[in-house]
Amino acid sequence: MTPNPKKPVNWARHSKTLSFWILVILIPVAFLTWGSGRQPQSAEITYTQYRQHLELGNVKSVVFQPDNVMQGTFNQSVKVGARDSRAFTVRIPPGLAAAESDRLYARGAQVSAQEARANIGSLLITILPYVL
Repeated sequence: MTPNPKKPVNWARHSKTLSFWILVILIPVAFLTWGSGRQPQSAEITYTQYRQHLELGNVKSVVFQPDNVMQGTFNQSVKVGARDSRAFTVRIPPGLAAAESDRLYARGAQVSAQEARANIGSLLITILPYVL
């Protein structure tokens, strides 16, 4: 009895499968990279620095975000660290959001709020069991 010769490897099938998975991974990464590059980076400042700029009238607008985070813009550029910045991010102490909005209205700053957005990573993890 002669042994059966090995079947030749179907490289076309393997390359198509590999190409498919590369595209499945690279397309979302490309969209996330492209989408996140549009926003200018804001400087992170302390709450004390934020209050000083608010008292000086240098806060133009703010957006309250989830988890006691506030993003805003200055009227004039401020040197934070080694660079000048017009945008800032600050963590507000818990429970002070209502008082801060009153102070901002009194200083004439534009105030808005933003809902929590779904993270694309958590969305993919949630859908993954259904896909498999």
